[in-house]
Amino acid sequence: ADFAQSWEGVFTKNLQPLKDRNPDRPIYFLEFGYVDTLESPFDPARGELVERAYIDADANDQDDGQEQQANNYLAFFNTIDKHPGLVEGAFLWDTQLTTRHQWQEFFVKRRTFSIRQKLAEDVVRTTYTKWRDGQ
Repeated sequence: ADFAQSWEGVFTKNLQPLKDRNPDRPIYFLEFGYVDTLESPFDPARGELVERAYIDADANDQDDGQEQQANNYLAFFNTIDKHPGLVEGAFLWDTQLTTRHQWQEFFVKRRTFSIRQKLAEDVVRTTYTKWRDGQ
């Protein structure tokens, strides 16, 4: 909840005044993202490329870092939805174009910004599909 409130503050204190001053200019988030670590709400790049170690402190059979990354995106997307027309797009950081071999040998083994094969992938897919379909 605190993280969602932080995004709400960014939107109301920074983005809405920016849009009010520039009503004909779109606002986009470029190269936006979070590493799949518990610290990512406070430092989005914290732990990037550190070797992945499965942590499930809440015993729900899901990696805590991946849950945090998914929750970060969900908080951001929910805030966008609360302010229709304010932010017109969000482009994700670190969308890897790699071979399957490179992916398996390097990226799967480390904490990264990528959402590929993580819980955040479903959050992003669901949100972007909803936006595409005008919902």
